[in-house]
Amino acid sequence: MKVPLALIFLSISSASYAEILVTAKYEATVTRLCEETDVMCDNVVLNLIHNLKGEKLRLGGKTLHKNCLIPGSECRFVGYEFEGKQVVYTLLTDGMFQITNQNGELVYSEKGNWL
Repeated sequence: MKVPLALIFLSISSASYAEILVTAKYEATVTRLCEETDVMCDNVVLNLIHNLKGEKLRLGGKTLHKNCLIPGSECRFVGYEFEGKQVVYTLLTDGMFQITNQNGELVYSEKGNWL
């Protein structure tokens, strides 16, 4: 079977991988659509399911990092951020899932586990 050359280049150049955060109320699947070697990624997709209501949401977002603009500091990955219509969803590496409103006020927070 012959595989078109364009498909081979596409699969090599656009790596993606998913992570899943599970909390009591939510299941969040995060897919990075950047190269694995990219430190920062502005092409991240969130598929969020509310476990109790069955509601689903799909948003685009980015990775979050700390100390990247301070010379000599370690640029550390800390999680993901996704902007909705009225709120911002943040998923942190320690398993914390947060929702903040337009004013930056925390409206929901729950600890989960990355699978």
